[in-house]
Amino acid sequence: YDPDGDGIISAEGPGTDINADLTIAGGGSGTVTQYKYADWSLGGGDDILINGGGTVQIYLTGNTAVAGGPSITIGAGTKVEFYVGGSSFDISGATLTNTDGEAGNLTIYGLPTCTSIGIGGTSGFTGAIYAPSAAVTINGNVTVTGSIVSKSINSTGGITFHYDEALA
Repeated sequence: YDPDGDGIISAEGPGTDINADLTIAGGGSGTVTQYKYADWSLGGGDDILINGGGTVQIYLTGNTAVAGGPSITIGAGTKVEFYVGGSSFDISGATLTNTDGEAGNLTIYGLPTCTSIGIGGTSGFTGAIYAPSAAVTINGNVTVTGSIVSKSINSTGGITFHYDEALA
């Protein structure tokens, strides 16, 4: 659904808030599929599956808040790029699964309006964060595999960091 003709799909309509289970489909190998959403507010049991292959670009115009243990799963053969236009993107309450385990399959781009990014919980983070205007907070005992470029990084627990040279 492309209500404003900008070539970006709004799967549920313009300005949609996400607060329930959702499957976001890619267009297959070699394709780029774009989605635009307003706020993501997820709680326990509100799971997101991003699959179907290809590159899935998700533009979030509002804030993202995740609590209570929902899961965000990136399926095999799928690359996900989040473009965060809201001031905050906090997925520290989620279980994030990058099925292929490749850092290049998940990138979070914090646009200039994004000033806060939170990751963590008890799971690891395999991906890249490029958010030069954002303070990144890593909550819990987390293993980060990938890269982070940010204004600052704060860890509230133990952190193990492995830079993935495949991102170079």
